[in-house]
Amino acid sequence: MKIKKYSEEFLNYIAINVKNDIFERIFSLKTNIFLCGGSVDNPNSIRPKIESYLKTFHPYLYNVIYPEDLFEELLVGKGSYDLLSLENMLAESVDIIIIIPESPGSFAELGAFINSEVLRSKVICIQDKSYKKKKSFINYGPIKLMHTKKEGEVVFTDFNRIKTYRFEYDILSGFDQDLRKLMSAINRIARKSKKQLNVTNLLQTSNFILPCIYLLERVTSQVLIKMVRLASGETQKKSRTVVLSSLNSLTKKNLISSTPDGYVLTKFGIERFQRLSERTKHDYYYSIDSMDKIRINILSWELRGKKTEIN
Repeated sequence: MKIKKYSEEFLNYIAINVKNDIFERIFSLKTNIFLCGGSVDNPNSIRPKIESYLKTFHPYLYNVIYPEDLFEELLVGKGSYDLLSLENMLAESVDIIIIIPESPGSFAELGAFINSEVLRSKVICIQDKSYKKKKSFINYGPIKLMHTKKEGEVVFTDFNRIKTYRFEYDILSGFDQDLRKLMSAINRIARKSKKQLNVTNLLQTSNFILPCIYLLERVTSQVLIKMVRLASGETQKKSRTVVLSSLNSLTKKNLISSTPDGYVLTKFGIERFQRLSERTKHDYYYSIDSMDKIRINILSWELRGKKTEIN
């Protein structure tokens, strides 16, 4: 299959309409949660359990991101960012940072985020009850600073109990009060949190890219970078950075796959995107009529050969 070459006018039309009719509606409802903790390869880690709980409790409300998915593309390679720049980008993008101190890496993350003036107020530390009264670095360092500054939240729970939770069953049968406190903490921080309304929002660019791939069916990273730049007005470097990070994250989640002709949605990705149009108590996540209008115009322009051409 030959790769399509799109004119800038054509890409600008799609980019602006996706931003206005799809991305911004999803953006207004999604709560970005940066979830830090132990390795998912460790069967004793409770981070996957917390993610499962959040997605079960509110399957469409929370956008949960792991740091390893995000930083892999941002810290290495051409055009990479330094940690200070990443901190500022993260502060603009994230609503909440949940940190579970259960590994050396997560201890370092907790210290770094708590020491940040711009991020501390967005942190929720989930600490094991068994360490609540221990004389430890975490209690006398990061947690004490949170209490002193009256910023962020600390939720104590039983790590061993969480490891055995069957979330779907436990939620229906009366869920643990400790994790109900987690939901209250999330709601309190989310109400006060501010984030950047832009398609280059580090944690929500994927919500712009996903419908673009859905509409164009096969699209290269270069085309997506151009669409992000057109929709945001940001620099080529920043657009490239957020696109490559999002593509990495979407691929890991099995929502998209790479082909010789460009990126396509997987079967799971198509189902996931189509579910975003389902009615919730907040109304539709995006306008089905707007999506149909964009698709009809794309088909019309391609048939006329006015806005696209084939190499």
